[in-house]
Amino acid sequence: MRRAALGVLFVIARRRFLVEDHLVTPPFGCGCDPLCDACVSEQIAQLRGVAQRRGETWAQAIAAVIPIDRRWPHTERMRAIARRKVGDLSRDARLLELLADECVIGAARWWNRANERAG
Repeated sequence: MRRAALGVLFVIARRRFLVEDHLVTPPFGCGCDPLCDACVSEQIAQLRGVAQRRGETWAQAIAAVIPIDRRWPHTERMRAIARRKVGDLSRDARLLELLADECVIGAARWWNRANERAG
């Protein structure tokens, strides 16, 4: 039992360590603050798919509540929501804007495909 308890603590401690590492010193790039152009390019390449998938999930959740009868709206309100969806991925403002763009792209792509399938 003690061994199992230690294993759980290790997992919890490891997750905490990984989260702190991601926010303070990224596992890729030079760790500059604010991020240099090279670090932004590298991190957007690493996180683009995550942001787009969050956008797709967001669009699916909306589609469960309202009918898909028009194109995805590109409004400032949608951009603000997208920023919140990806806000935990970085603390760099420039990177967050790029990730929010990717989130909107993923949401719009899923929504517009669903709209075409619906008819």
